[in-house]
Amino acid sequence: MNKEQYEPEVPKLLMNSKTSDVYLFPQYEKAFPKEITKATASQIDFIKKVSLVYSITNSPYFLLGVFNYDHDVWAYDWLYIDTKGNVTDSIGSYNFKVLDRVGYLVWPDRKMVLPNQYTDKTWKFGKINSYRGMKDQYLIRIENEKELKTIGLWNSLEKNWEIKPDYYDISVLDTEKQIYALQKEQNGSYVLFDNKNKKGVSSKVYQSISSEGLVTVKNDSGKTAYYYIDIYSGKEYKE
Repeated sequence: MNKEQYEPEVPKLLMNSKTSDVYLFPQYEKAFPKEITKATASQIDFIKKVSLVYSITNSPYFLLGVFNYDHDVWAYDWLYIDTKGNVTDSIGSYNFKVLDRVGYLVWPDRKMVLPNQYTDKTWKFGKINSYRGMKDQYLIRIENEKELKTIGLWNSLEKNWEIKPDYYDISVLDTEKQIYALQKEQNGSYVLFDNKNKKGVSSKVYQSISSEGLVTVKNDSGKTAYYYIDIYSGKEYKE
């Protein structure tokens, strides 16, 4: 249950030795029901195959996942169970996101975020990121029929690409002000992009840009230089 491929292991199921109550990743804020009080026969069959159980924060629900290994799907199917043991196929519109230990999106899944009618049939999808403050924005990784891997910024509410999936890498620098560092090609340079105003912050390019404004550049002698910039204006601060 909840087995991960990454080390070290993080406990996903914690038990109170006195009450035998079980608390689940990631918040451990409520006890998992000790019995199922309401479920259909098909839901019971689904539960017997469950391999992922997460607590849904700030709600009475837990997420139950069964991985679908069909090569055309390759994603989780979901059920939900509340603290009283009631199983349901859907839970309406809860404003939450469930992330795994390394920060990739588990729920809502790709099909919920980016429905198939907005995709190319040849696309394969990788991990999805969405950080605090991004609301309906998601960084989605795509591989096309030529096995070219790119990433873009999708708005699940507006149903459009705010940053088209034409980039090798997109680094999030400030979610509130929507400042990103864009890398067009592998091993290429990064440029600052103001997504809120849909414009580049400056014309300067860098090997890397951190959210604190630390950048790296190669000087004329081929050595790497380090200094800071203002990620909102592009102003450079050199010694």
